Amino acid sequence: MQIPLSEFELHVRPEPLERGLALYERGAVESMHRVGKGVLEAVVQDSDGTWHPQLKVEKEAIVGSTCACEHAGEGLCRHAIAMVFAMEAGQFKEGITTKSGKMPKEKAPAKGRGRLKVGDEPAPPKPVKAKPPKPIKTAADIVARVPHEELVAFLLQECKLDKNIELRLKAHFADLLPATTMAEIEKRISETFKAAEGKKGKMNKGSIEVLVKRLNEWVQESGRMIEAQAYDLAYAAAKNVVLILMELPGLTDTAQDAATAAVKLGISHLDRISKAELPEPMRLEIFKRASESQMGYNRHLSLLRIIARLCKPGAEYEQAKSVFRSGNDDQAEVTELNWEMVLRVEGEAKAAEFAKSQASTRFFLMREIEAARAQGDTAKALKLVRKGFNINQHFSSRLAHWTHLEHEILTESKDTEGLVELVVKLYKLGYQTTKVSLRNIAEVAGRDRWIAERAKLLEDKDIRKWQHQEAISALFEIDQDWNGMAEYISKHSNNIVLSWSANMGRRNPAVAWLVVTQLAEKIMDKPSRVTQTQLTDIIRELVALRGKPLALEFFKNMLTNRPKEELLAEIIRGWDKITNYMYERSRFGF
Repeated sequence: MQIPLSEFELHVRPEPLERGLALYERGAVESMHRVGKGVLEAVVQDSDGTWHPQLKVEKEAIVGSTCACEHAGEGLCRHAIAMVFAMEAGQFKEGITTKSGKMPKEKAPAKGRGRLKVGDEPAPPKPVKAKPPKPIKTAADIVARVPHEELVAFLLQECKLDKNIELRLKAHFADLLPATTMAEIEKRISETFKAAEGKKGKMNKGSIEVLVKRLNEWVQESGRMIEAQAYDLAYAAAKNVVLILMELPGLTDTAQDAATAAVKLGISHLDRISKAELPEPMRLEIFKRASESQMGYNRHLSLLRIIARLCKPGAEYEQAKSVFRSGNDDQAEVTELNWEMVLRVEGEAKAAEFAKSQASTRFFLMREIEAARAQGDTAKALKLVRKGFNINQHFSSRLAHWTHLEHEILTESKDTEGLVELVVKLYKLGYQTTKVSLRNIAEVAGRDRWIAERAKLLEDKDIRKWQHQEAISALFEIDQDWNGMAEYISKHSNNIVLSWSANMGRRNPAVAWLVVTQLAEKIMDKPSRVTQTQLTDIIRELVALRGKPLALEFFKNMLTNRPKEELLAEIIRGWDKITNYMYERSRFGF
């Protein structure tokens, strides 16, 4: 603790400050005395008894405080604050007594020094020069000198003129005012969010961290509300915090960690509420609010869990079913909640019908797959996995689950052929993952098998029609076989050669240079078929790969071996314009 006496009001909480000031103003500080070096003790009369707060003061600053009251551990309590006000007012400046209560005896000066001679008049006391008041430099200086009532009146006036100040005030001190309704909690959390956004509707790093801190406090409060069985208030706090934090952008690493922890805690609180025995009015209100917020596609599992577990037969059940029908996701958890709700409300027969109608969903497919694997029926498990893959083939975000599951089953059963077929199938579909890719072929079946499979893929008519640079490059990139890629590329048309060589230039510029120069020499052998466009494209690629000087040297050597005046004229035409442009704005950054 290190609180300057001149501005101690800025370092204490508002509530004990006001109560301490009230104690001082009604004369509750009866006496004060020293009990040690720099330690003062006072006698303060409060409504609940007599208190003896102590303060340790060093160099015009409070460095310690003790009191027997219940708020002593929270900083300066109201009794210590009343004591400080009395000290600042000079009430006990000359009357501070010793621990015994008697005034300290004044020491006589030593012999021969300072004793008055007979007939001498005592010297008059030296005038004390009054210290000038401290200049006002900061807002803290103003707050320390302006009376409390004037500050309150000024702040209220500013709140009327600027609603943003009022919002920030409410957000900052909301925890001092207990909320009693769900609507009030939602309003306060909304005001906290708006205060963080400010007038321009944008948040900076500081405001985001403050917002996350405040929302974290609300989540903690929701836990205390659950313990007090105020489930409706706990729901309002946890739900709003979770929804805000899950959509909050621009979080720093520190704020992200705090937000993730708050969301996790909020979801656990919502789960506790969904399992609790709720009074009827409270259950109905929570169900109503949850179901209204979850209609549509932007749904949250924790709120769906509340809807599924709290709904009752009749209108509520029909509303809950409509909520589950409003989304088109295939989350296993959502299907499971829906099935559990049907089982609880309508019984086993209807639940069986529901399971049959949803047999192709991820949840029920996974149940069958797990059962087949438990029985050792690998063929059935693979059949079901491939069914799930085919159903979700057009949803790339869902394919990884089925791909990795099939890879896992094939690996467990040591099915080498199945693994190779899986990889080839995915490659032809243009889909691979970090776990399942062409590299698996050499890993599980050996390099010779990989070379054979690559040859088949290169001769596949469908793949040859792709003309997809990345897909074709992947076949050679595994072994870094750029010469093989150059040989393969050279079999295609001139335009395709140029396109693929540009792609290959990012991986191996030297091989790309070889491919393009071979193309240039090939087309120069048939000058009648050379167009200005083809020549321009070749020049661009060579300059992009090696720069203007080497490209120019290549053409000089080529024309020396092939004395064709018409080709020389074509090359010179527009050369400076093309090469200067490409030299400055190369696609490859060479």
